Amino acid sequence: MGLTAPVTVFDEATAVVPAGAGCYDVKPDQRFAIVSGDGSVVGAVNGGVLMATVLRAVLDSSPHPYPVATSAHFLRVPRPEPAQVQVAWLKQGKTAATARASLIQDGVLVLETTVTTGALGPAGGDVGLSWTGEPPLLPPIEECVGFGKLADSTRFAGFAAQVDLRLDPATTGWRWTRCRRWCSAWALWAGPPPWNSPGSCAPCRLPGCSGSRPGAGM
Repeated sequence: MGLTAPVTVFDEATAVVPAGAGCYDVKPDQRFAIVSGDGSVVGAVNGGVLMATVLRAVLDSSPHPYPVATSAHFLRVPRPEPAQVQVAWLKQGKTAATARASLIQDGVLVLETTVTTGALGPAGGDVGLSWTGEPPLLPPIEECVGFGKLADSTRFAGFAAQVDLRLDPATTGWRWTRCRRWCSAWALWAGPPPWNSPGSCAPCRLPGCSGSRPGAGM
């Protein structure tokens, strides 16, 4: 499976470069780092972005197109510095394949994963995609509430600056100190279309507040 040129910030942050013998050069991206309130980089890169990087390395040599199961163990704090992903295939079959993929920095194991790849059946069929529950019903994105000027503060730097949450006004009682058990929102990549558009977003449900606003810890 060939690699394509980076297109988005996320593509750039998760890019992998084959280095031979199942090894890939990667660079955990500071734009997806966890940032403290004063705007300084804490030193850790978002774990989900790192897992996506590892999955791109696995899929580059996978006989199947999709990761269908992944387990991950974060053993050390990943820094926004050059690293390598080492992929070793444990089994390759007609319907599924399993690999061990390790993210290494300065010769030290940071993230250890086991990834199973396979094919997805047609949507709506017996072997297609299935969901564990109905997604929350949300108003159109343009009627939902963003974080306004807060999104320009240093609290929304790094990883938080790459994600645009649009909250359902009906579930944002915290704006008037009325807390709820949960908030519903559209989750989008920040930036211009097509990434910040209805076709590239997903509904989600967030934990409610208890004396703090959603995103206060971002």
